[in-house]
Amino acid sequence: MRKVAMLLNNKIYVVLTTILFFIDIAIFSMTVRNPNYEKFRFETVLTTEDSFPFQLYYEDNLDFNEEKSTAINVKEGKSTVYFEIPMEMDINHLRLDLGYGRHTIIIHNMSVIIGAKTFELEINKVLDSRIQNDARVKLESSDRLVVYTSGDDPYICIDITNYESIKRYIDILKIRTVVCAIIYCIIMDLFGLLVLICLSYKPKHNEIKRHGLYPEQKILVLIVFLICLCGGIMISTKYCPDEYARFILTDYIFRTGRLPKGYEKDVIIPGWGFSYALRPYLTSLIGAFFMRVVSVVTDNPNVIVTMSRMPSIIATLFTCYYCLKIGNEIFEKRIASFAFAVITCFVPQVMFCGMYLNNDSLSLAAVAMGAYYLVKGHKTHWDKVSSVGLAASFALCLLSYYTVCVWIAFACWYCIVSCLSDKTIDKKASFMIKRAIFIAVITFCLSGLFFIRNGLLHNGDFLGIASEELSRQEWIKQGKDLIRYNPGVESSNSISDMVFNNDAGWIVDTTRSFIACFGYLNVPIPTIQYGEYYALIIFATMMFVLIMISKKHNMLSYMIFANFALSSFSVIILSVMQSYYRDYQPQGRYIIIVALLIGFVFGIVAENISITLDSNSSIGDSKNLLIKNMVTIIIIVLWIFQFVRIWFESMTKMII
Repeated sequence: MRKVAMLLNNKIYVVLTTILFFIDIAIFSMTVRNPNYEKFRFETVLTTEDSFPFQLYYEDNLDFNEEKSTAINVKEGKSTVYFEIPMEMDINHLRLDLGYGRHTIIIHNMSVIIGAKTFELEINKVLDSRIQNDARVKLESSDRLVVYTSGDDPYICIDITNYESIKRYIDILKIRTVVCAIIYCIIMDLFGLLVLICLSYKPKHNEIKRHGLYPEQKILVLIVFLICLCGGIMISTKYCPDEYARFILTDYIFRTGRLPKGYEKDVIIPGWGFSYALRPYLTSLIGAFFMRVVSVVTDNPNVIVTMSRMPSIIATLFTCYYCLKIGNEIFEKRIASFAFAVITCFVPQVMFCGMYLNNDSLSLAAVAMGAYYLVKGHKTHWDKVSSVGLAASFALCLLSYYTVCVWIAFACWYCIVSCLSDKTIDKKASFMIKRAIFIAVITFCLSGLFFIRNGLLHNGDFLGIASEELSRQEWIKQGKDLIRYNPGVESSNSISDMVFNNDAGWIVDTTRSFIACFGYLNVPIPTIQYGEYYALIIFATMMFVLIMISKKHNMLSYMIFANFALSSFSVIILSVMQSYYRDYQPQGRYIIIVALLIGFVFGIVAENISITLDSNSSIGDSKNLLIKNMVTIIIIVLWIFQFVRIWFESMTKMII
């Protein structure tokens, strides 16, 4: 009670709490009452002998008024007519006003489209609807409803609640929208809590503790989790690259309780002729587990799909967690650690990958986890706990994308340099050999089973790469038309021509989709926003170069930077080779671990700016401390603001 009283006596806390309360009400109200990203579309195909004005009313009850209506002029002949109206939470009735005077109108079909979901309306049910006396209805066949109109106000009412599938889907949307509105409010409150922590920031709290997370860091991890969960609930599968291909595998494991061999018809990707079951599919295994758990409570398909996305949601959470842990080990200032995590996780494409089923998020989390145990191992002289953690990260890399496994090679180089430079380790060669064997055995125990099984099932093809091509050839022999690979070598004179010429297509598309280009690269952000990201990254890079030249850093910082830089460069090279020799796919998610390099650069800048700015001020003054870190704070705020802006302007286009 005493702490509550102290908070109430603090005017800043009271003011901010009051502001947050009203913001929460506004956010909840706007999200629930006016989800403008959702559309309710009524569509019908009809034939008429002459033109007439067609007006559609929509209402919860039968009190129809002009404010909730939309109209179109129908021309003579056969045509498709559709009305798009805002997705209100309570549309239960539609009224079709069919002009005035005498007309003969033949309705062939009617449908309601909500987002990406289409519901066919059985036209025979119209006979049971409320029909005004100026209209007579005759059902001639299942796809031919004849309406004869006369008088001034002929209309037909359609009761949406008669169609259980529509009613059920709208109920799901209501629940989902309310849940997301609550999550929005929680996220807003957590950001408010971050502000309160910053305002109550005391100099003695500025020193990094080497264990656990600080309150603001825990809040950041929770914010990242909630944002990804919200996206996982809302985003449509049709905008998620490769999700359907991975989901059919996840669904197969969920339904059958068996691991596929890779050639089963149920797991073959339509149009491609192979299955992701031929390569590591840890995310599908975890997704199937969550689907099985939630199926005990509900079999709702929306909930099932959301559960299949939990591996990516959790992986992004761990990426944030390990970024903070790395920062706490390397940096001396909390704000630098915070900046590292924010810049890495709030790259819109990183957050987007954390919202649907894929291997990209797992690969990023695996590298972040491994980098932490590299740092920890260096500091603990490679004790067994750090070695086991590093082995676990190696296993996760092997079970995600093969391209990210190049990081393992640079991690091994890091370990060798670390051991050779550690003066506390005697008999270095013997120690390194023992630790290498220990880590290799743990890695094999955690990931080797998949590769052994693959080798036994596919004639020694442990990686599954050759089996993919064999699967495609088998489907082609059966007369199936498959999507053809489109290697860049067929349309470019050389690798440099593919990357830098042709309007710099590959490098521009990869860079943009690394920052933010969603869906199947068909939901970009405005060009000016790409420019804003480029400006922030260039600014941080210039500052980073100046800092590295002008100031000497500890060996650990150099080693981690080298690890991130070399592995990022290698992944980019592999992506180029993949596009040139196999299939031209300039996708930023294939180089997603570059986000760690960018985040680390920002962390180094934040660490040094927070030290060098306003050096004449009293460190004991908490206001001076905020002023000293103002540049970093502005960068963090701008980076988060950019993501929020992109979420509402671009990412909400992918909802439902």
